Amino acid sequence: MKLSTLESGSSLEHRLRWILATALVIRLAWSVLLPIDPVSDSLAYHEFAQSITAGRGYAYSDGSLTSYWPVGTAGLYAAVYAVFGESWEWIEALNVLLGVALAWLTYRLGAIWFSARIGALAAAIVAVWPMLVQFTTILASELPFTVLVMMVCVQFFTPDQKRWRLPLAGLCLGAACLIRPTAMALFLVLPALEALQGRAIPSIFRRGLTLLVVTGLVISPWAIRNSGLYGSPVLVSTNFGPNLWMGNNPESQGAYMPLPEGRNFANELDRDRRLRAEALTNIRSDPYHYLVVLSLKRFLITHDRETIGVVWNERGLKRAGLSGVVTPLKVLSSAYWWLAASLALCGAWVLRRSLGRGLFHPLLTIAAMFVAIPTLTVGQDRYHFPVVPLVAILSAIAIIRWLDRRDGARVQEGGRL
Repeated sequence: MKLSTLESGSSLEHRLRWILATALVIRLAWSVLLPIDPVSDSLAYHEFAQSITAGRGYAYSDGSLTSYWPVGTAGLYAAVYAVFGESWEWIEALNVLLGVALAWLTYRLGAIWFSARIGALAAAIVAVWPMLVQFTTILASELPFTVLVMMVCVQFFTPDQKRWRLPLAGLCLGAACLIRPTAMALFLVLPALEALQGRAIPSIFRRGLTLLVVTGLVISPWAIRNSGLYGSPVLVSTNFGPNLWMGNNPESQGAYMPLPEGRNFANELDRDRRLRAEALTNIRSDPYHYLVVLSLKRFLITHDRETIGVVWNERGLKRAGLSGVVTPLKVLSSAYWWLAASLALCGAWVLRRSLGRGLFHPLLTIAAMFVAIPTLTVGQDRYHFPVVPLVAILSAIAIIRWLDRRDGARVQEGGRL
């Protein structure tokens, strides 16, 4: 059901070109203004990419092979280094393209689910989103992961059902899983959504199997590598146990914390399994504390601000002589997030009222999935990154509904005159 269809196609196409051009210009300006100065995970991805291009494999700087972080992000940057050389400018160029692609994909998904008008407004919201712009100068998994998830959704939900769409969705889903294994949750969510929409069981099975097979083909070389490294199956990474432990141990406050020191683990897989077991034991010992107290803390930690883009750019801002804008940028980024999230709640209410089973609409269901994952494991503000384009679509729904009602009221007032 289309919530709004007003406005001509040519006008929207013209507006979309301006929106994408704005997204491009803002990101180019940010990349020119600010140098890349990697810290934390960004520095790790850079070093992993260097190791891959040097032929040492996916390894730490001391040469020890790893699968703690998924390989996808470092592999992407290694491909850039291999083709164009080890230069920050090419990383920035990649991130600029990913940022513009995210705006375009937001438009496409909004248009598929609702209307081109809603899609265009959502793309505009994404185009100028401060955190998304800030990630232009950051080596991180968030931007490529979110682009791939949006590509999966666009291909999966496009109604024309061309034969190549599902295999392409599977390729994108496989790549997304290699960047963040949380994408695997889509294997459950997407078929469930089709069942709720009344699709025939054979069709659901066929489409789900296609996704599974193609995604499996993408992941299998890495899974084989990991199995050879540890002598035991490891699909993508060995960090689920540590992350679950961070958010669920006796000293946890729901956020990131250092891994325990002074413990003898045979390897990363052994650490993953043992910390996972400890976390599950702690959860079972006090389910209320896990489901209510810590889950609320994890939810708030993940959604109460949006400053990670500034934090990871702070050294670059200081190098550029812009240390005085760090705090204002944090305020701006968080304020934009709070406004968009507030509008998204209004949009969710509009969607629920406009559609009979709005709670099970793919937009709300997939957004809820990405909200639930950090809420149940460990919280950080960067973990709400995949929800951003979905929040933009919900915000656009709220704004369009308000504009339509305002214009309708004006028409009625004019009629009375």
